[in-house]
Amino acid sequence: MKNIFLLSILLMVSNIGFSQRRYTHPKYFNNLIENTDYILIGSSIGAAQYKGAYGNFGDFGNIQPNINIYVQKKVSKNLSFRYQFSYVGLGSKDMRANSETYNQNAFNADIIEFIPMLIYDLGARNRKRNQRINYYLMAGVGVFYGSATNHLKNTSSNKAGGVIYGGAGVRYSLTNKWSINLEAQGRVSSSDQLDMMTNRNFPTDMYGTINIGVAYRIFGRRKLH
Repeated sequence: MKNIFLLSILLMVSNIGFSQRRYTHPKYFNNLIENTDYILIGSSIGAAQYKGAYGNFGDFGNIQPNINIYVQKKVSKNLSFRYQFSYVGLGSKDMRANSETYNQNAFNADIIEFIPMLIYDLGARNRKRNQRINYYLMAGVGVFYGSATNHLKNTSSNKAGGVIYGGAGVRYSLTNKWSINLEAQGRVSSSDQLDMMTNRNFPTDMYGTINIGVAYRIFGRRKLH
């Protein structure tokens, strides 16, 4: 009887150990953790482009750096809430075709943002256990503060205001804890003076970013419905 009892204990311990390895080893990735109230802590780097009086999206001469850090909390199967801090560099040459200063360095700006946003998971209802890729949409309203220098006018100024934010992303889970992501994010600012030049074609300045990043997952304790 004693030997049978010891054998039972050994079988239970080995089974628990196998189960733990199964859900932490990449071969046995378990995507059901997406249905819990987990937290993501992440950062990303990428490129920013501006649309305003001096340039437009697609002008490769106005690409500037962008850095994001964020904390994201899952609140339902479909929705997460994110607090994101960002540094966005903006700048452009004068791309106005009839301008006397065409192709000269027009302005540079350093922007700091704080944006609370909602994340909508597009595949939450039909997710498979071993599915590693998640697609999502993002939307939010935030604030910014920064400094701008117009090189053509030889003037500088501090800027503050609001931004309306939208974007889309894809996240790939490397393990149950680590993931990488690719995100495209666009902003409409409350100001048309980020470049210190009035834009006659559009009442405000816009800018967008493309980022690649990494995130660490803190497991949730509650199953979401």
